Amino acid sequence: MTLSQRIKERGLNVDDDGMVRLEGRMVGTFTTNLNLREFPFDSQELKVDLSSFQYGPEDVLFMDEGSNLREGLKITGWNIMGNETHTSGGSSNETSHYTHVIIVDRDET
Repeated sequence: MTLSQRIKERGLNVDDDGMVRLEGRMVGTFTTNLNLREFPFDSQELKVDLSSFQYGPEDVLFMDEGSNLREGLKITGWNIMGNETHTSGGSSNETSHYTHVIIVDRDET
């Protein structure tokens, strides 16, 4: 196996312009505080936050290239209503951030 093949196998791609992209999946248990004031007819925003604390925004920039967590995502007892992504980083920020928000309504059945 060549070095190029091993690099691509690990999800690392280098574009012709020198842009390095690392793609990967993350599995974990996430928790959030719920606002239950309208229970059992409540809606919630479930947030996934990623940050790079080791490297600054000049080294790491989180980008969303059209990911859609809504496709194939199921949460028992909830209806997926939408999702949105927010990224930040740049010369004025010390770290790069990526936040993905999944908007859910409680399944009333």
